[in-house]
Formats: sequence, structure tokens, C-alpha cells
Amino acid sequence: VQYLDEWINYNLNKVGAEHIYIYEDLESESHKEITDKYKDKVTLFYIKDIMHDIDCEQKQITTFNYFLKKYKEKLDFVAFIDIDEFIDFDEDYSMEQLMNDFENYKGVYLYWKTYGANQQIYNDKTKGVLERFTTLGDTLIDDTCFDLKTILNTKKEGAKMKTHHEVCDGVNTE
Repeated sequence: VQYLDEWINYNLNKVGAEHIYIYEDLESESHKEITDKYKDKVTLFYIKDIMHDIDCEQKQITTFNYFLKKYKEKLDFVAFIDIDEFIDFDEDYSMEQLMNDFENYKGVYLYWKTYGANQQIYNDKTKGVLERFTTLGDTLIDDTCFDLKTILNTKKEGAKMKTHHEVCDGVNTE
């Protein structure tokens, strides 16, 4: 909850998301208070409301597939990211340019960078994620193994959602 407002604002204003759909595991009034500030740009769903349509053992991927089934025809591209994940482009590149560059593909995988705690012991609630976590974590010292996040082109036949798609030494581990 602490970082939700920062994450929404970042994705709408820096990344250029047109709309954000959030599936929430917990029914939290504080989430609703934050998302209500962005009424036309953010839609909040509670997973409890769709439990009869998803596999609770594989909640994340089946929720993504449920979303795609329901909204695929209304959207062109969908990025599946958590509220502790931020898409970051070089200053001279944008989400719009990425979508134009890859409009003929089923999707785009983005490298996943993990940031360390910057030697912080306590949660400074006066600072946001982007201000608090600025140092790449040790997991990127050996770059032979890395995870990927998906931006899916919903208009392409056969496009499939994959979560935390991992590649080691150039070999797909999925």
C-alpha cells in the first residue's frame, strides 16, 4: 500500500500507460482510496471476486489469463508487472516507441533488474521506492542468469503470457 500511489503515477506519467488494471489479493480500503484518485485511468479488481474462475494453486498466471480472456479485444499491449516492479527506459526511448518497434511481434520480454536494500535497515516511509532503492543487487554480478517480464501484443494469434520467464546461459528454463 505504501508504494501504490508512486507506482500508479510512475506508470501513467513516466512509462505512458493508458490504463492500469490492478488485481488485488487483499480487500483493502487503502488500495481503493488510492485507486479512486485515478478513476478514469485505474481499475481495481479483487481476486476474491473471481476465485471461481481461477486456479488457486497457480493464482498469478490464471489471473493473468482470466484478464486476457476478458480484455484482450479491448487492448493492444499489456504489461504484466507487480507493484514492486518498474519499467524503465533510456531518456530517448518510450513505451510508445517500443510498441511501434515491436507491433509485428507477439510480445516483448524486458530484462529484470533487481535492486538491493542500499544498506537500509528500517523502512523510511517518507521516501518512495525509486528514491530508496538505487543500487543493483548482487544477483546481477553474474549476468549468465536473468529473468524477463512480458509485454504481450494481444492482437497477435498465439501470443502467450509467461511470468518470471527465466533464461540461464542463453537457454530458456521454462
